[in-house]
Amino acid sequence: MRKLLFFDIDGTLTDEATGIIPESTRQAVAKARENGHLCFLNSGRTYPIIENNFKEMVDGIVCGLGTYIEYQGRILLHNVLNKELCKEIMKLALECNVECYFEGYYGVSSLENTRFEMFDDLNKSFVEKKMPLSYYPKDDLLFEKFCVMEDDFGDYVRFNEFVGKYFRKIDRGNNFYEYEQLGYSKATGIDYLCNYFNTTLDNCYVFGDSTNDLPMLEHVKHSVLMENGNPMLRDKVEFVTTLSSVDGVENALKHYELI
Repeated sequence: MRKLLFFDIDGTLTDEATGIIPESTRQAVAKARENGHLCFLNSGRTYPIIENNFKEMVDGIVCGLGTYIEYQGRILLHNVLNKELCKEIMKLALECNVECYFEGYYGVSSLENTRFEMFDDLNKSFVEKKMPLSYYPKDDLLFEKFCVMEDDFGDYVRFNEFVGKYFRKIDRGNNFYEYEQLGYSKATGIDYLCNYFNTTLDNCYVFGDSTNDLPMLEHVKHSVLMENGNPMLRDKVEFVTTLSSVDGVENALKHYELI
């Protein structure tokens, strides 16, 4: 019977240290598709910052933490916040001295001069990769999700009181937080595709490594954590595989006899 396979990108399909897709992973995913299974990315990244080499590996995409779903190039779901709310959140972030990385279908938007090294590195990376990058408040961006770095200089209480009406805050560690739209997650993306293909969660297999993978790892029986995954997730999954760089995806697919 055909199965639905859902893969996180960073640290799951890719080597955590290098960001490179191991050849064993490419071949394993290709073999799973040859065997009739449908393979999907299930990523926190939004659509424009997923490189084509990932998109070409799979049958479809769940991204933006469940706010965008695509199958064989056809958009099945895309939930964008309204323009007024996006502007209000950006304005509040500036008032509260909270630095954000806003991510949407048309690109990402950050402060041009950031006080955080991580955001500065992201800006440089997006410029280098020629990905769509803009800077707020100069440019408006309709977004689906965003990330925040915290320090001692922002009014995070005021900011979170407002955005908590619309987003769930995910602790990614090291004062880095990801904000997921209420009502959407990697798990809701799986539910949508189960309904679309008229199948059940028992026919789904998920692969992840991070706290933003928790909704999907807890949602299905057949859940796989990479060896480099967050230790707090180990008792939440059915199977722990090896590092991506040590044939982790291939080993997990063989474990479940999917290849």
